[in-house]
Amino acid sequence: MTSGKMTEVLDGYIKMFADLGISEISDYTNVGSKSERLQYLYAMCKKTKKLVEDGDVEKANRWLGFIQGSLWVDKVFTIDDMRDHNRSS
Repeated sequence: MTSGKMTEVLDGYIKMFADLGISEISDYTNVGSKSERLQYLYAMCKKTKKLVEDGDVEKANRWLGFIQGSLWVDKVFTIDDMRDHNRSS
């Protein structure tokens, strides 16, 4: 995945969280409920986008994998949905 495509995917998730009215939390030690996980993922998306901007695409790719795996576990998106998100335009 190119850094441009990764930014596009992350922007889509950031917009989704904002549109849902989800706030951010950055302390993962107290994450328990689905709501708290989504709040943490929102913050992770923003941090991951910053990693891409800073050129750390390898680390950003790992973080995006974690984000997408978590979104699948919480039934926000299916594997097929995210495969489509990741496809080249």
